[in-house]
Amino acid sequence: MSRLPALTATVGIVAATWIATACVTVDGKLPVIDRSACEAEASRLAAPVEVRSAPATHAPTVASLSTGHFVYRCGRTKGWVAVMFPAVGEAVDCRQTGRARPCATGWVEGEPRLELFG
Repeated sequence: MSRLPALTATVGIVAATWIATACVTVDGKLPVIDRSACEAEASRLAAPVEVRSAPATHAPTVASLSTGHFVYRCGRTKGWVAVMFPAVGEAVDCRQTGRARPCATGWVEGEPRLELFG
């Protein structure tokens, strides 16, 4: 019985690690974003971000998202966060759009600043 609290703490750490890393798979050398593993709920940006096509500063910018835009975090690799997001000007639940009209994905350097609710 005395091991149960330690096990609970370990499970919490493992779960947090899974959320941070499980959504990115590797296809050769280029990380690929697995849309099905993105967070279930979007978070609102508290500061603007540049979204790139790959986790590298020299990769092309695919979108410039302003404060207030919603993103779904999908994982991380080497200081970059994979995100999924609706097009600028759209109010869409990316988890419900399906394959016919998927939301865009890309990479944000560092941890994006997000608004906290609750």
